[in-house]
Amino acid sequence: MNRSAIRSLGCTLTILLLSLGTGCASSSSLPAAKGAEPPGGKPLRIGRAAFTDKNSGVWVVAHMSDWRNHAANSLSGIQGAIDMGVHIVEVDVQLTKDNVPILMHDETVDKTTNGTGKVAEMTLAEIKSLYLKQRQGGDNEPLTSERVPTLKEAMELAKGKVMVNLDKGWAYRDAMWDVLVQTGTTDHGIFKSAANNVEVESWLKSKSPRPLYVQVMLDSHLDKLDALLRGAKPDAFELVFPSRNAKVIADETLTKIRQSGAKLWVNTMMPSQIAGMKDVETTWDWSIGKGVQLIQTDAPSRLLRHLKKE
Repeated sequence: MNRSAIRSLGCTLTILLLSLGTGCASSSSLPAAKGAEPPGGKPLRIGRAAFTDKNSGVWVVAHMSDWRNHAANSLSGIQGAIDMGVHIVEVDVQLTKDNVPILMHDETVDKTTNGTGKVAEMTLAEIKSLYLKQRQGGDNEPLTSERVPTLKEAMELAKGKVMVNLDKGWAYRDAMWDVLVQTGTTDHGIFKSAANNVEVESWLKSKSPRPLYVQVMLDSHLDKLDALLRGAKPDAFELVFPSRNAKVIADETLTKIRQSGAKLWVNTMMPSQIAGMKDVETTWDWSIGKGVQLIQTDAPSRLLRHLKKE
């Protein structure tokens, strides 16, 4: 057989093999199909496009990361939540005396460490000398061997793996944004507040790329809704309601929010924020029935399993 015939036969075989999903080329040399999973086996779910995708299904937000098995607001807790496969980890941010954002739920270190004092009156070095207590802290929880993490350390750990709900940190938003820029995670961090539209819209427009933003919404805030939808255009609304009769979860309100392109977020770990309901399957199903796509929970592994059953 001459060389021309061999080349022709080779091309024919290559086309046939590719049509069957195989071929001589390595899989890494071929373009990935839209929506294909990366080598790790988990779907890509980091960034604005992923967070705002209306077809993303229900996302699990791990409250205080994996605090039941680790210290709250710890690096090991974040890693534990990542290992579970959650979509978002929640951390609480405070600012030290020397203007370093750290992970800490309270304004003081008393409950969650072996130290005492206000975070705002302590330097990073002073806080780094302390050890975290297990779970959510308190007098009865043992000390761990872990130190208090900086937001920078947390974002470096989360990078490429999970998105981060930056709670309690709106007052330090510029300092937090600087950390996201420094760590290359501006599309990982989710800012949130109950501020008015003028404040939120002005800040979002001052940053590039546009930060991801969630608006906290109660009945008492509904007078801000139309201005926010026209101006700041939040990526999601965190709905907080003490009863099922709250206006914030009325069909009219939910429809208006969804039509804007924003998603619905609820916190199921605190009954006071979700009509007295408990953080269990019936509450999650009720929320999903309302069109909620972001559920913050103290039982992330259980919610993940529940979602897989549906």
